[in-house]
Amino acid sequence: MINKRAMGFTLITVIFALAILAIGILSILGLFPLGHKAVNRSKAMTISALIAEKELNRIRGLYSAFDSPDPPEEMFGFEPDFPKFSWKAIISGKEIYTVELEVSWEEERKKKYESFTTEFTKH
Repeated sequence: MINKRAMGFTLITVIFALAILAIGILSILGLFPLGHKAVNRSKAMTISALIAEKELNRIRGLYSAFDSPDPPEEMFGFEPDFPKFSWKAIISGKEIYTVELEVSWEEERKKKYESFTTEFTKH
């Protein structure tokens, strides 16, 4: 003879376990957009660091030689490989030049930027 009471309890247990499983899966799926956003932000910061390194080295190379002209107070440009990114450099100083470079881009309809600074002298 089959115990009807035990079968009902087992069915309720299975339904309860499935509900807990569904809540867990939905919670995990909710993390994917956050992870995607973090990956995009990290990618943008990496690209901005690459652009800054390239431009800072270029500025230092153009104006650090003893016989090179004095650098302009301001420079700006766009990166052809990364069209969403632009940069602006402010150069100050006389014997020791300070370069403050800002790389900007648009992310989720908001302007984002990273700042980088270096110094160089003529030699």
